[in-house]
Amino acid sequence: MQKKMLIEHLDAVFYGEAWHGAALLPTLQQIGFAKALEENAEGFSPWKVVLHCAYWKFYVRKALAFDGDRLSFARSPEDFPDLPDERTSAAWQRDVRFLEEEHRLLRTSVEDFPEDRLAHRSREEGVTYAGLVLGAASHDVYHTAHIRNLGVQSFL
Repeated sequence: MQKKMLIEHLDAVFYGEAWHGAALLPTLQQIGFAKALEENAEGFSPWKVVLHCAYWKFYVRKALAFDGDRLSFARSPEDFPDLPDERTSAAWQRDVRFLEEEHRLLRTSVEDFPEDRLAHRSREEGVTYAGLVLGAASHDVYHTAHIRNLGVQSFL
């Protein structure tokens, strides 16, 4: 039951139909290529945030994996990966799909994780595995607001 709720929450804040408002993927789907590159005063663009969110989905997925040491993130540096050299609309769309794929892989990791271990604390992070999954969802909510504050309007 707990896994089902975690997955529903992950999906609600990523795909939409969350009670709190805008979700990450629908927000990103409203962003054109030019807006994806616009940086705020801190130097963050929606595109950089997309890659950052992909990394943290990977991070939680790795924490849930029994062979997590063998997993490696596809981009570098890890926390805020560099934008690709090719900065085109097609490249932007590929990176949104990359984020979608990391979400799908995280979702599968939660599905495969033993329900009775969700309340156990991760040795490295010091929080429960369920807390890590909720943290990934909260991270999506935070960065959805972050992107919206960069000037992206939602369909609320």
